[in-house]
Amino acid sequence: MFKPAAWMKGILLPLAAENCTLQEAMIFGSILAKVRVPVQHSAAALIKLSRMNPWFGTTAMLMATLINKKHSLPYGVLTPLVDHFVAFLS
Repeated sequence: MFKPAAWMKGILLPLAAENCTLQEAMIFGSILAKVRVPVQHSAAALIKLSRMNPWFGTTAMLMATLINKKHSLPYGVLTPLVDHFVAFLS
């Protein structure tokens, strides 16, 4: 991916911040799944997506795509992710 930081900040995060359609999320998720994204950029995007309010179901699709890339994420990313998913239990 050419300039992944700009792509995440300019396309992915604004798209997730507004209520994008399911089809848009599927298209951008498939793009994310097919290209190589550096670990640092996907980790930063996961942190921002997990802290995003309001939360939409399409945000979960984009997060699942980044998690399925199977990067070895640092503990600073795992903690917000665990907190995000534990919040659904209560």
